[in-house]
Order: sequence, then C-alpha cells, then structure tokens
Amino acid sequence: MHAQSDKTSVSDVDAGSSEQRVVTWMRAVATERNPVALGHIYRLFAPRVKGCVVRQGADSALADDLAQETMVQVWRKACQYDPVKAAPAAWNFRMARNLQTDRLRRQRFCEARLTPDTECAVPDAIDSDRFLG
Repeated sequence: MHAQSDKTSVSDVDAGSSEQRVVTWMRAVATERNPVALGHIYRLFAPRVKGCVVRQGADSALADDLAQETMVQVWRKACQYDPVKAAPAAWNFRMARNLQTDRLRRQRFCEARLTPDTECAVPDAIDSDRFLG
C-alpha cells in the first residue's frame, strides 16, 4: 500500500474545527515548510486581510500588497506561532496590522522633508547665562 506524504495529508485535514485545521496548516508551514499548507492559509486569510485593509481606507493595490506581505510573513514566522497564545486569525490579522503600521510610518517619514520653513529656528539672542549655568 502506498503511504501518503505529510504534504498531501495537510490538504485532507477534515477532523476537528476549522480553527484546528488552520493550526495544523500553520504547524505544517513551520515544521515542514509545506507550500500546500501555505496555500490553504493564503486562500483563507488573504481575501479577509485585503478586505480589512480596504475598510481601513487603503486602496485595492495597497491592500493586495499588504495581503501578500502578510502571507510572506506567515511563511517566514510560522515557527513563532503559538496556538495557546492566539487564534490563527488573530495572529494573521495582527501581522497584517503591524505591516500596515510599518508602511504608514515609512510613508510619513518620506513625506516629512525638511524645508526652510520647517527647520529649527535659532533665536536671535540667546541668554548664555541660562544655558551655561
């Protein structure tokens, strides 16, 4: 009889709750670097992450990028996932939120350019006694 590999068994997980299936997929990504399991996670969470980001005001292209980046982070950080600490959905959405926050910070940093109007003004007269003690 032909034994199934772990990679194909991930797609056949039917026992338990849907959350337990996702935990099984997360473990398969973490321990086996299983692309089938990542595909299941992607199909489940990428559209939901995109929708959440769009509802927060991002355009569709940015939301697609953040959903993709979130799935890349799932691939990279699956070994850090602990089902005792967070449900898979919470972990994925927290990662998406963190990526969105990082992107907004980078964007704001790039937009904040110094101009002559925003540079620190030096007072004409400085009370040297006050500063030198």
